[in-house]
Amino acid sequence: MRNLFEALEPVFARPEMYVGAEDYERVIALVVGFDLASQGGALVGFREWLVVRNDGPANAAWPELVRDGASKASTPPPVCETGVSQREMIGELAELLRLFMLEREKRGVRSIFLDFQGWVARQDWYAPGGPDWHPVVPKA
Repeated sequence: MRNLFEALEPVFARPEMYVGAEDYERVIALVVGFDLASQGGALVGFREWLVVRNDGPANAAWPELVRDGASKASTPPPVCETGVSQREMIGELAELLRLFMLEREKRGVRSIFLDFQGWVARQDWYAPGGPDWHPVVPKA
């Protein structure tokens, strides 16, 4: 069975053919629709993987994490509000999904969530007494 990246690779290569324009937001809508059709299974762990990769923020949705990561590493021409062109944003999304799928297939979803849990535990705002605090049990 093909993974999400393999299924969407033609969309990333020629977005105007699938969503009518070379537009990051339209491609995001298609990816979200694909994920919804899979009952959330296609992208499970993607947001958490991006949070660890970008070193936060923990409260952002994955499209914003992709945009934030791209804007940190880019040079204009400005087209999006982040100063990154639509083509670059779509390319960044494609590359991140490709890397995520490779890691998820190699290490599994559990490892991605354990990495995220470790990242959360290292944050200053995650402390005993907080409403979302759960102790991290070290491996034996």
